[in-house]
Amino acid sequence: MDDLPNYFIQAQKAYLVNQHHIESIKGSTLEINQQLIPIGRNYRKQLLESIVSIY
Repeated sequence: MDDLPNYFIQAQKAYLVNQHHIESIKGSTLEINQQLIPIGRNYRKQLLESIVSIY
């Protein structure tokens, strides 16, 4: 993951997502291209902080 651009973030152990494609976040789920992806509790804080820093 260190070789990827910083706009890729971990949403869960099995999911790495591009922040620029996140359409919405509702509770512990994010939506990308009409696909719901769970946000792991261990990744939630960092994911949200990273998204807020972009906007």
